[in-house]
Amino acid sequence: MRPSAVAQWEARAGTAPTVGNLVKIALATNVAFEWLATGRGAARLNLETPAADVEAFAQDLDEERLLQVFRRVPYARRGQVVQLLDALLG
Repeated sequence: MRPSAVAQWEARAGTAPTVGNLVKIALATNVAFEWLATGRGAARLNLETPAADVEAFAQDLDEERLLQVFRRVPYARRGQVVQLLDALLG
């Protein structure tokens, strides 16, 4: 980014940065994109907390298939399916 572009953004009647430039600024300054673009949310990124818990996702194709099948089970019967699996593993 050129200094003249930044000066234009800072001017009272200036233009706003593009989304691409906001992404670059957020990455360079370690601030959250949403906060930079809208002022909402936390300003700083919490790099110690992962964005997603890897253990919450299927670890292999069998687990993924099991989840797909389980989602077809009517909600009222899901507890029975879980109990059955517990009994099989018990």
